[in-house]
Amino acid sequence: MKKTILIISVTLLLAAAPAMAQMMGGGQMMGGGQDSRSNQQMMGADQDTQSTQQMMEQQRNESAQEVLEKRFAKGEISQEEFENAMEVLRKNKE
Repeated sequence: MKKTILIISVTLLLAAAPAMAQMMGGGQMMGGGQDSRSNQQMMGADQDTQSTQQMMEQQRNESAQEVLEKRFAKGEISQEEFENAMEVLRKNKE
């Protein structure tokens, strides 16, 4: 009985291997190598990560600017403090 289950499991695994390889980007299942499509997918993921990081940085700077503008509008900071802080934010963007 155990041998039958093992044989069925191995057969199913071998039958599914081509589909699994295709889902993984078409790379070789056993060889461990990656084809150019997988490399392109990884490079695209790296670019997406960089874009996301740049967008987050921009939002962080915009948020800081918005906070400064609100504090200045409420009179919590002087014009000189506002301008100095804005200059620091501009320098950090570069």
